[in-house]
Amino acid sequence: MKLFKLAWDLAGEAFGQRLVQYERYYAGDPVRNIAGTYLAVDDTDYRRLVDAALALAGEPQPAGAAPGSGA
Repeated sequence: MKLFKLAWDLAGEAFGQRLVQYERYYAGDPVRNIAGTYLAVDDTDYRRLVDAALALAGEPQPAGAAPGSGA
């Protein structure tokens, strides 16, 4: 019963809802925080890894060409 009362306090009571909103917006707007993190990350190592993988794959073959035919 205590578990159900705790769940109701967090989900149904006004205090619990205010607490959830406070926790969500305490550090600022979540969408702006995610965008700022996305723009601030240093992705040069990741881009280098992808470029190396693409170089290993070679040039794509035209549609309908037999593999290894070079045309």
